[in-house]
Amino acid sequence: MQGGAAEVCERVERPEVVELIEASRPEVAVAALCRRRGFPPQVERWLEMADEAMEHYGFIPPQDGEGDPEDAPEPPLAGVAGRRPKSPDTG
Repeated sequence: MQGGAAEVCERVERPEVVELIEASRPEVAVAALCRRRGFPPQVERWLEMADEAMEHYGFIPPQDGEGDPEDAPEPPLAGVAGRRPKSPDTG
């Protein structure tokens, strides 16, 4: 994995970020992460880019129906966005 992508994955997998993502709607989580990191708060743009990346890595099927799921590349990491870890059993 390239240096920049590895850094992003590392940041997204931090416990406080995972908690924010799991507890919030995608739009709310993206807006909060943009503010924290100083990125422009273009929520729809970031969500579209995330969907494109998840399609590229095979986490979700292409929206336009193109492509064969068998041809999709293997996901690079098991814990990347799109697959949320199971919540701990607290009760």
